Amino acid sequence: MDKTPILQAPFRSLFDRNFYAAMTRENVGRGMLYLVYLAAIATLIGWLFFSNRGIPELTRFIDWAKQEVPPLTWTPEGLVMNAQSPYVMFHEEMGNVVTFDMTKFEVGLQDLADSLVFVTSTKIFVRQGTGDVRVYDLLQPEITRPPGELVLNIDADTIQKFYDALKPWLHVFFILIFFPAFFVWKVLEGLLYSLIGLLINTRRREKLPYGAILNVTFFALTPLTIVQGLGFMALPFLDQQPVSSLLALVLISTYLFLAIRKTEVEMPDSI
Repeated sequence: MDKTPILQAPFRSLFDRNFYAAMTRENVGRGMLYLVYLAAIATLIGWLFFSNRGIPELTRFIDWAKQEVPPLTWTPEGLVMNAQSPYVMFHEEMGNVVTFDMTKFEVGLQDLADSLVFVTSTKIFVRQGTGDVRVYDLLQPEITRPPGELVLNIDADTIQKFYDALKPWLHVFFILIFFPAFFVWKVLEGLLYSLIGLLINTRRREKLPYGAILNVTFFALTPLTIVQGLGFMALPFLDQQPVSSLLALVLISTYLFLAIRKTEVEMPDSI
């Protein structure tokens, strides 16, 4: 049984063939535990990136929205705008973000051609990436709430108060979503790329069980994960097709070939 501390596994998985040879004698639970550890590292790095890049970008967007939003009042009968319709919130980089038109009742794709969101007095229409339109009703139920709470003024102060209340929770939501999503993603990647290991295994005289191949594959995801992270955070060309797919195929194939060949070399009858 390999005694390598889990803290050293990311470093040894980058260059140590003896480490991979040892991992072929471990059960797949070792690899699953490693993916949990890898997900924790990725979550920490992702959270730091989110805090230093994502949150400031979101704050700038909120500041823009505070300046551009028209005076709005949300009542049980719908939305009332104290500005001439149509009113367009234009962003220098995103273009027309929201169009307000209190004279319309129904909106189609043609109306959303130049805007991401279209707001009428009773509905919000959001353009989906698939070409569909999602509709949200603005009419408020008149029960369950006191009369004084049936009217909401939406202005710069309202947006800032909402953002201030939401901002601390964004970090919590990021961690709760990112960690399990990353772990599942890597498990699926391991299952997919283990097929390459099976192909390499057919060239061995003494075949490895699939559990050993899958375990090795989980550790071989380390260099690929580093490249994927660099592509997302610093080197966008690494994240573009077909570069990303070809690079992933080459990295995984190379590491699995070296790992599986190493275990064969250690067997006298295979030399």
